[in-house]
Amino acid sequence: MFEFLRKMIVPLMLIVLVAFIATIIFSWGGGGFQGAPNDTVGIIGGDKIAYADFDRYYNSLLRQEQRKSDVEITLAKAKEIRDQAWSQLVADHLMNKEVEKHGIFVTQKEVFDFLTYFPPTELQNSPQFMTDGKFDYQKYINAMPVPENAPFWAQVEQMVTPDLMKRKLAEDLYTAVRVTPAEVMEAFLVVNDKAKIGYVNLLGDDLLSGIAEPTEDQINEYYNSNKDDFKLKEQAVLNIVKFDKVASDNDWTITKYEIESIYDSIMAGADFTEMAQIFSDDGSAENGGGLGWFGPGRMVPPFDSAVFSMDVGEISHPVKTQFGWHLIKLLEKKTEKEVPRGKTVAENVTKCNAAHILLRVMPSPTTLQNIGDLAQEIADSTRAMGDLKTAGELFNYEVSTTGRFFENSFIDGNLRRNSTASHFAFSNKTGEVSDPIEDDNSLFVIELADRIPEGFTALDEAKGTVVRKIKDAMAIDKAGDSLLQIYDALSAGLAPTDIETRFGLPYNRTDYITRTSSIPGLGADPGILGAAFTMAEINQISKPIKHSKGYALVVLLDKQSPNLTEYSEKQDSIYTAVMIDKQREAYSAWFDQIVANADIEKLIDQFYAQ
Repeated sequence: MFEFLRKMIVPLMLIVLVAFIATIIFSWGGGGFQGAPNDTVGIIGGDKIAYADFDRYYNSLLRQEQRKSDVEITLAKAKEIRDQAWSQLVADHLMNKEVEKHGIFVTQKEVFDFLTYFPPTELQNSPQFMTDGKFDYQKYINAMPVPENAPFWAQVEQMVTPDLMKRKLAEDLYTAVRVTPAEVMEAFLVVNDKAKIGYVNLLGDDLLSGIAEPTEDQINEYYNSNKDDFKLKEQAVLNIVKFDKVASDNDWTITKYEIESIYDSIMAGADFTEMAQIFSDDGSAENGGGLGWFGPGRMVPPFDSAVFSMDVGEISHPVKTQFGWHLIKLLEKKTEKEVPRGKTVAENVTKCNAAHILLRVMPSPTTLQNIGDLAQEIADSTRAMGDLKTAGELFNYEVSTTGRFFENSFIDGNLRRNSTASHFAFSNKTGEVSDPIEDDNSLFVIELADRIPEGFTALDEAKGTVVRKIKDAMAIDKAGDSLLQIYDALSAGLAPTDIETRFGLPYNRTDYITRTSSIPGLGADPGILGAAFTMAEINQISKPIKHSKGYALVVLLDKQSPNLTEYSEKQDSIYTAVMIDKQREAYSAWFDQIVANADIEKLIDQFYAQ
């Protein structure tokens, strides 16, 4: 035991150091290099939401995510979890306000009945209520009346009471929901009413080549008649300086010291496999660093060159690649005859079975601080000099300019959908410069280069779109005229199977479909399905039916009427299913309206960017 600890003393010291650094990073909010931010993360209906309240939601979701896998939570994933936490917090805050507004309360009996019949999931997973690893309901029930357990059940009561009050609020809403017999029958027919159809589908795109170019008068008329289609919201343009979060030479040197200490421990007798399981930063760690068999060229050049020059059982000195520092152990080597990539003749190929320990080189807190300081210096210099391009030239940094973008839309290849940058762009005056804005891989200093007020796309700019829309509409109309000819021919006695021979259009048939089926080439178009199920006579033909891309013509080939005896048997369950769906819709509409009417200001992104 003591011998093993002696071999491990340097790596263990490194673990303590890394853990200490990680604690600092965590206390800074996962990558923020600046001081403690304002405590308010949002405002809901005039109520300021403190970080501590938000953090309870965030940490709960974070723990759930961490339990799913051992993969490190990326900054992008952390942001996604923050957004989920904010949504949950908003929902709970608004619901609590509604509970208070409507005077909802629950009695102790209601709480007791709920806990009796609906044990909370957290308690079902508690070891104290399990027998042989499974939830023991009798053990759970027996624990409820025990006087010594009263403090525990008081805490449980506090936990479930808010949810019970929300349930009661929802139940009050549900009392207004009604389900008619016609709705129950319609739900039954949607699934059980079946038909076979034949159809001809003609797309406008198939006729575009024969459509003449629209005249200037047609273009002007379309543009003026549909001007709202060319309305533009306010737009912005940004100047950007980007600072990549890359490891410094010092970070590479420090990580090299770490890998060398691991190498020394292995040379002193520590087991390579155990060390890989403890220290390696890639997915092979759980396999003791094992990479399996591979041939030449499969690994990056420095790794490839090292491993194929080693003897079986040999452990390399640290090898530097783009991924970090590696220690490589060659486990086995063999020669096989195969056709190498890019060749046609088989030849002897040497293959290696190796394991490795990888220490990735990440930018340290000091490096991130330095990058942040430089970004802040450029931001401050820009304010002093008057524009970002002058400051960028002084510090020898490239300044890029975005295209026009709308609020909360894609900005450019660097910023993508950066909500903090978008908020800055539409909350400031032209010429304003931001403090550094952060994402997973970079820091940005941005300058608001231009704000373009809302208006309309000029006809000159919109002309291509107008021409395309006019030609699309003309082609679809032509498709309708063509199918009308087919309809007349079928009405005059032409057999549907002769459509292709006479008109050159395929006549398709379906198997039995329902009122929600997707038809090849047509999807679940309501007009097509409606026609199929409103026709009563076999071989009845519909007139051409317009859909989003053209016209279709439908022939009823067969119909299966639903079994009314089956309807009688399933009526109650169908009623329940329809009621649940309508209750969900009613609740969703009600809550969406609550959210729409609420004055909500989300400051999470700005909070983490401080």
